[in-house]
Amino acid sequence: MQNNMTGLASVSDIPVEQFTKRPRDSSSAENNKTVPASENQSGSRKALPLLGFISGCAIVGLAVTMTAKDAMIYLNFPGLLIVIGGTLSAVLVSHPFQRLMRLKKSLSAAFFGRDESGLNLKEIANLSKLYRLGDLRQLEQHLLKVNSPFLKEGMQLLVDGADSECLLTTLEWRIQQSQDHKHQEAAILRQMAGAAPAFGMIGTLLGLVNMLASMDGSDFSQLGLNMAVALITTFYGVVMANLIFKPYALILENRVESETELLGLEMKAIEMISENRNPTYIKENVKGSAYKCSPKYEKANPDTFAYQAHPER
Repeated sequence: MQNNMTGLASVSDIPVEQFTKRPRDSSSAENNKTVPASENQSGSRKALPLLGFISGCAIVGLAVTMTAKDAMIYLNFPGLLIVIGGTLSAVLVSHPFQRLMRLKKSLSAAFFGRDESGLNLKEIANLSKLYRLGDLRQLEQHLLKVNSPFLKEGMQLLVDGADSECLLTTLEWRIQQSQDHKHQEAAILRQMAGAAPAFGMIGTLLGLVNMLASMDGSDFSQLGLNMAVALITTFYGVVMANLIFKPYALILENRVESETELLGLEMKAIEMISENRNPTYIKENVKGSAYKCSPKYEKANPDTFAYQAHPER
């Protein structure tokens, strides 16, 4: 574990491209409060995937409407049952139920939950002051208000008297665990992206077999139904794979690096707090690490950075 986490242990070398300045309104009375993330930025990041999904569905629906005499012919329940039911069955066989629930929670948090992830320098400075003063009771009460579970756990270890080696080992393991979980969740969506077209082909084979079996009769309506199942299942599988499963897998994978950088900075802050460094020094040191790859904010002096979960957007 220690060998695998060498890069994480040297937290000061972690690039932090993903942090952007949170705009502050000098006329607002809220300036004296600490806000963990920009709601406008987090809302935009969550709206983009949803907007892309809606626009993709609209394009496909428009193409269907323009090319078909009756768009309802593309609604085939046996085909949907084969593709959706088969894909979910394959995932249930391959992964434990707990991992699937974790994927559901991650997707819900990414697209519908309130984004409170951020590097809160003011909060870090306050925790540092309380720990340096030795006021552990007040520190424990303050930890109840901390939004970051990682920062809260690290400070709780300090309160409980963990030594430096135990502290860093535990935090490094938590970062590695977070990475593994995100990769596992993305792998589930990747598997679904591969399984959906495969079950679409299975539906195509079933439809063709049924169609050929009914050709010796005179019931042409049954022949058309079997042909529809044969063709529409492949259509369902390809659309689901490329419009839902693959894009959402990429979203989870892109979050791994940026979240790791955030956790790395928080681990650096916790390590300096454990060394009883000056709170102002800790704040400026972490801020400098965050600015390393953000030169356009060199002249700014924010207390809070918004966490950019999707830097490529």
